[in-house]
Amino acid sequence: MATTRGYGGAKYFGYTLVGCYEWLRGARTKVDWHKAIWDSWILPKHRFMGWLIAHKSLHTNSRLKGFGLNVDGMCFLCGQADETQEHLFFECAFSRRRKVKNAMVLSAMYHVWQQRNKSRIEQLVLRPSRIALLINDAMKRRVKERDKRKLNT
Repeated sequence: MATTRGYGGAKYFGYTLVGCYEWLRGARTKVDWHKAIWDSWILPKHRFMGWLIAHKSLHTNSRLKGFGLNVDGMCFLCGQADETQEHLFFECAFSRRRKVKNAMVLSAMYHVWQQRNKSRIEQLVLRPSRIALLINDAMKRRVKERDKRKLNT
């Protein structure tokens, strides 16, 4: 067999190993979630979880049942529907608390804007970890306020 060195390793009759691998793997499509998941600010365990979610690979009860395991397919959190990724993150009563999600997102936006203004006026830039603590503290205060109101009514 005649071999010559080429891009991507040994070349066999005009074909490279890399080229063959890419042909077998198929065309790769560019995904929009890549930068969000593999951002260096994201914790590694969160990156891995995000990757599993993006590939619909979480071992939910429905998926385990589909593998042939003897498990109940119902959601552990609400017990009202099959536990799929879609149900778990978007339909389940446990995770549908959109008010909390909206409050977290808007709190993050508020603190980023505040930081922008501070850095512009005072030329003081806080570390992102400090801003994250401010967001966390603001959310804790809000939850405590809401709990007090519920107890007083």
